[in-house]
Amino acid sequence: MGAGGIMVFRRPDDGTAQASIGWGNAGTSITDFAIRNVGVNGIIAFYTNDGAVNERMRLDNSGNLGIVTASPARLLHVN
Repeated sequence: MGAGGIMVFRRPDDGTAQASIGWGNAGTSITDFAIRNVGVNGIIAFYTNDGAVNERMRLDNSGNLGIVTASPARLLHVN
């Protein structure tokens, strides 16, 4: 993250119900990392950007935490 970055709080108006908190460097773009709720079912996903935005970790509404998996099947699920 370089100097001059901005913290972004965003909730799209497209009906997706996905709100984001992240760090960016231009406008309202999240360019370095983001924490996002996924839909309305209580899932929180963590993203990083290494040239492409990738989901790295997910906490589901059952309390299961997945690292490098979008569907954790137990309390700690590492892929």
